[in-house]
Amino acid sequence: MMMISKNKENEENELFFVYNVESGVINLIKDYFHLILKPQTYECNLCSVISTPIGIKSQWKEYYRKIPINSIFLLKDKFQERFKINETEYPCVYIKLGTELKKIIEKNELNQISSIEELITLVDDKLEQNNYQSID
Repeated sequence: MMMISKNKENEENELFFVYNVESGVINLIKDYFHLILKPQTYECNLCSVISTPIGIKSQWKEYYRKIPINSIFLLKDKFQERFKINETEYPCVYIKLGTELKKIIEKNELNQISSIEELITLVDDKLEQNNYQSID
């Protein structure tokens, strides 16, 4: 459930997409079936937008490979372990620039997204605001 893009120039800077999902086999199975059986009540819109029952959508994979910053998808408990942040509003997106970690996309923004195109536009806008060029 973790995607990593590590072909970028500056490895000190990273973008973290944090799912509203906990690790563990039982949690992942439960979330998988919830996404399939009741997608309208699934609590991770990030997952819903970029995933299908059989994997990550190809349009997102293509975009993700081109993001101009090292990018990592983490489950919320793994993110909390790594950064000692007890964030309660997931999914979200953080950017780490050197030693500074800050949230750049809030849960409510992700929950308003209904397509990959909208997500790409949002990510591009937030990256530009943090001095990263948009992807053409």
